[in-house]
Amino acid sequence: MPAVQGKHFGASQRFFVQPGNEENAILTVPGGQSGHPLSPYYRNGYDEYTSAEATPLLPNVPIHKITFTTNQ
Repeated sequence: MPAVQGKHFGASQRFFVQPGNEENAILTVPGGQSGHPLSPYYRNGYDEYTSAEATPLLPNVPIHKITFTTNQ
């Protein structure tokens, strides 16, 4: 599909993958993963999306880590 977008409208995400070729798949999410405007990551991916830059779908080096522990 063509990228239909402007400064004030556009698709919320775009996903490109060829079965068996997942290592080259891309996913664009211009409103961040949650899509919540109050999230500090809300505009992550927006600049890449509007300039048609590809972001890999598969994970790379972790940036953040969450550790859950129990208190006993």
